[in-house]
Amino acid sequence: MRITDGLFASVCREVLKGKVNFDEMYVDAAAANLVRDPTRFDVIVTSNVYGDILSDEASQIAGSLGLAPSANIGDRKSMFEPVHGAAFDIAGKGIANPTAFLLSVSMMLSRMYDVSKENKYILASKSLEGAIIETYKSGNKLTEDVGGNAKLKDMVDEIYKYI
Repeated sequence: MRITDGLFASVCREVLKGKVNFDEMYVDAAAANLVRDPTRFDVIVTSNVYGDILSDEASQIAGSLGLAPSANIGDRKSMFEPVHGAAFDIAGKGIANPTAFLLSVSMMLSRMYDVSKENKYILASKSLEGAIIETYKSGNKLTEDVGGNAKLKDMVDEIYKYI
């Protein structure tokens, strides 16, 4: 790991030098600091394995693994998905929180706007994000992981109501 992590850190230092302020820390220190003071971080740049662990931790700090969207944005291609992955333990039970998935879709629409400058994409992104916010504000149809007792379909229907 010293060689591969060292190479990753070296390349990051080279790319970021003089462009942004940054701190380096080992993943265990990053995990502890994420719990201690999550506001300390704006962006975390790390390898895939560490990023997967830290993003799961960060979403739990926010309240649920079902809340965190993610994006991998490249110059020509991008990928958007919930941080939680497939969630095999609750698959087919109708209890998943759709928030991370829908926020990932919103981020995808925003990226489509960035690339195309077509207003329909940013309007759709803002509408979806606003509907999610209104659903949480109302507190009526939230899934169990965030303190409610609604099923997946109920929460999706509630979000749809605000679009």
